Amino acid sequence: MSTIKISELLTRPITIQSLLPFSDLNGLASKGTVREITGNYAVNSLSDLNFLILNSLNGVWVIISDITLDSNKTIPSDVTLQFRKAKINLGGFTLTGTNTEIDAGLSQIFDTSGLINGDWKVDSSFTEWFGALGNGIQDDTTAIQKTLNYFKKVVFLQDKTYLISSPLTPYSNQTIVAYGSTIKVLNSISFITANGSLINFHLKGGFWSSDSVSSSTFFTATGAVGNGNGISKCSIDDVNISNVETCFYLSNARNLNVSNLRADCGTGIIYINKSAECTFSNSIFVCGDFEGRTICRNKGN
Repeated sequence: MSTIKISELLTRPITIQSLLPFSDLNGLASKGTVREITGNYAVNSLSDLNFLILNSLNGVWVIISDITLDSNKTIPSDVTLQFRKAKINLGGFTLTGTNTEIDAGLSQIFDTSGLINGDWKVDSSFTEWFGALGNGIQDDTTAIQKTLNYFKKVVFLQDKTYLISSPLTPYSNQTIVAYGSTIKVLNSISFITANGSLINFHLKGGFWSSDSVSSSTFFTATGAVGNGNGISKCSIDDVNISNVETCFYLSNARNLNVSNLRADCGTGIIYINKSAECTFSNSIFVCGDFEGRTICRNKGN
């Protein structure tokens, strides 16, 4: 049996041809033979993954082949999952991280059939991790929402067009970065909806457009602030909005700051109900034959 040096493997492109010399790799982790002194492990099968979890081996786990879970799995502490153009198919189960890092490119690393849980050390995540293509053809709604569900900073790639068919739901303490990308809705919906508590959410950049002006809204936020719900301390910056009926529908909003926004909308610009300390600066709204700066219609107090 040949000896596998993970350091050598990591410096080589992962192709079918490059893997041929490492034909003994399959199943070696279960025999305890694919560990290098640096603590790197090659994960080529479900049995490899189960072996590493069972023995709580920390270090870098290099995912080099697609794996499908057969039950809920918990990654032991201080593990980095390094994906080499391979993915973990959740198979309807839950993968729980324990201070787990992800080292991945821009290819898919998870499917959307299961759940991600626990603690993950991820500075920036990408919708491509869950299968978004951003090609202007595929509906990327599920992949985008899955990424929002699990990670605090979600990045849309420049020069890509992401199609969505239902509103996106962000979370508190989350940032969406969309500079140079286009997000387009396929029907008359809100792009982003927050029906409850949303605190410290930030949206930066992006071209947001609709196929149909009728009844489409860019940002809808409702909630009862007195009951601890509603939006607060949120910001939207450097966003371009086009072909929507209404830009903002806000109810019980506090401390929403919008800046450097340009919007081309139908008959409604901003509807505000029982909200306070919401500011719009350096922003231009085009509504029918009218073009101007911040306009608000107050409904209620």
